[in-house]
Amino acid sequence: MTSRAETWGVPLLLALFIFLFFLGILVTNRYVIPWDAMSYYYPMTFFLVENLKQFSVPLWNPHIFAGLPSVADPQVSTFYPSKWLLALLSAGSPLSYKLYEAELLFHYFLAGLFMFRFLRSLGLVQFSALTGAFTFMFSGALVARAQHHTIVLAMAWVPLLFMYVRLAIVNASVPSAVKAGLIFGLQFLVG
Repeated sequence: MTSRAETWGVPLLLALFIFLFFLGILVTNRYVIPWDAMSYYYPMTFFLVENLKQFSVPLWNPHIFAGLPSVADPQVSTFYPSKWLLALLSAGSPLSYKLYEAELLFHYFLAGLFMFRFLRSLGLVQFSALTGAFTFMFSGALVARAQHHTIVLAMAWVPLLFMYVRLAIVNASVPSAVKAGLIFGLQFLVG
């Protein structure tokens, strides 16, 4: 049974720390996530989202050299649910870079929340689990790869995957194994 603090307090605290850590990116136009995020991932996501808004899954991107099989490029994340959500959230206007960055920052939040849940499932006390969540969420493995969108999106699911794999093995739980498989499938859809 989770306490009220774990249900509301921990997610709010994680969201606050994400907000403070990425404050310059969230509230100003002076800072952006640079390099590959801006020159590769955003244009590919923009192309995908604009096609999804027209109820079309882009099989081919004619804008790169002589063309590129867009749906076959795993880094486009064509079938990942948050990409489709971006299409819904940006309906009526082109996909903004801020919304694209918000998707990434939401996955930093998920990384912290899922690590907290995993550590609590191991029996750690709330403070220790929260410390582990902050450590993972702001680790070099995640923060230094902010420009590599698909890596961050896939890594956010790792703690939840570990939790369900462990529960499936320890408890011989088929539902936990199915959940682990679904999460692995989401990671596969990310790219």
